[in-house]
Amino acid sequence: MGRKVDCPVSVETLALALGATVQGDAAKIIHSIASLEQASDTDLAFFSDPKHRARAANSRANVLIVRPADADINGATKIIHAAPHAAFARALDILFPAAPIVAGVSPLANVDPTAEIAATARIEAFATVGARARVGASTVIQSHASVGADCTVGDHGLVHSGAHIYHGVTVGDRAIVHSGAIIGADGFGFQPSQTGTGMDNRAVANGDPMINVRTRVNQAVLTDGTVRADARV
Repeated sequence: MGRKVDCPVSVETLALALGATVQGDAAKIIHSIASLEQASDTDLAFFSDPKHRARAANSRANVLIVRPADADINGATKIIHAAPHAAFARALDILFPAAPIVAGVSPLANVDPTAEIAATARIEAFATVGARARVGASTVIQSHASVGADCTVGDHGLVHSGAHIYHGVTVGDRAIVHSGAIIGADGFGFQPSQTGTGMDNRAVANGDPMINVRTRVNQAVLTDGTVRADARV
């Protein structure tokens, strides 16, 4: 058996959540996950890369997530999806649900009185939220992260410890900003002047982006610098 899941579900329930179809026994319960090679007759696995076709054909996995063209690869029950790797990643969220967020603002956090913090958000100790900033529902700002003045961080987001979002930046819903990332820094168009940097436009990260460790997303000069929805930087 592979890794035991936290929330066993039926093949039918998982396929419905993934927007997929089922070929085989939809009533099977998924109790564990594994790789193609290590899977046993109790495990869920996925197959998407054609170079691993032989491994998939010989896999003992009880349930496989596959593309429609690979539905006949072996006798396992299939969850059929156009993008098996992405579907498997989504399945992990379902099989291993995240712990519920404990909402609230730590008394050790530095939150400006004019900031708007959603009732279901969490601001941890030693985090900083600047003036007029907005933090959305179910978003977590971890310890030692900072959100600058006039920023907006959308709903269901996560700003990891040590990440910094500079003033005036908009980060969309479901964003993940990893430790050491900086959003809104001076960019290549930096031009010092007596009144400022000469960079009045924002950095904007739309819904569902992931900003990785020690990444910097700079301001733009003439337009907003935008990280679009579903981007991984």
